[in-house]
Order: sequence, then C-alpha cells, then structure tokens
Amino acid sequence: LSKDEFQGHVKISVLEKVKVGRLIVKLVGQAQTGWKNKNSEVLYESNEQVLNEYIDLTGVLTDFCDENFNLEEGLHQICFHIPLPLDVISSIEKENYGWVRYTCSATLDVLDEDAKEIFAEHNFTVFSLLNLDAPYMRQPVTSQEENEVR
Repeated sequence: LSKDEFQGHVKISVLEKVKVGRLIVKLVGQAQTGWKNKNSEVLYESNEQVLNEYIDLTGVLTDFCDENFNLEEGLHQICFHIPLPLDVISSIEKENYGWVRYTCSATLDVLDEDAKEIFAEHNFTVFSLLNLDAPYMRQPVTSQEENEVR
C-alpha cells in the first residue's frame, strides 16, 4: 500500500555556537464541529484529534554539532518526511459548521544557562484522495430496500 507523506524542513540560524539537546517535529490535526438544535436551543460541540504523528530529528541535528553537542554558527537546514495515515481526512473550513486543521510544529531544546525551548509552528492543508487499497475499503457493504406497491 502506498502512503502519502508530509515533507518539510527545519531551518536553524545560529549567530554563535550554542549547546542543543533534542529536535522534535510534530504533526497534529484537529477537527471541530458545532451545531444548535433549532427546537431546544441546545448547543452541541465536538473536538477531536485526527492526527498525532512526530519524528525525533536529534540524530540528524547532531551532524551539525561538535562532540559536545554545540551547534556551529551558520544556517542549518534539516529535511524530514513523516508518513500520513491512509485514512487522513481533508482540511476544511465551513463557517457555522466546523473545521479540520493541521499544524506542523518543531521544538528545539537549547541547553544554555537559561535552558529554553525554541518553538516554531506552521499550518498546512491536507487534500486526501479516496484510496481503494485502504483496509476499510475492502470490507463488504450491503444495502437492502423494500417497497410495497398496492
């Protein structure tokens, strides 16, 4: 089965050598829906995580570091790809109905005297295709309808 994947890169610009820890990239998808019952004015809402994938790029980051995990000066670009599940759903924004949104975030641990995290985030759009090879598409489906005519 072929899978689609998210491809990206993290750019890190270093002005002076700095000690670093780990680099994590995470993909998160959220779906939110909401509607109001016309008769009772009851509001129904749903919020569900539809994607939660991550990759640890610390091993790749060390290629740019010295033996003490000091990241050298300069611009460093770290490429990555993360497979997307077969059943990933498309991004959508519908006013008064809800949305499906996806975000890619990167977190770099900086191990200087302040011990801080550098965090970057970027939204992205998913266009899913119908995959006839997906396991759920192999399940048999039946339908029956009866009408009585007099």
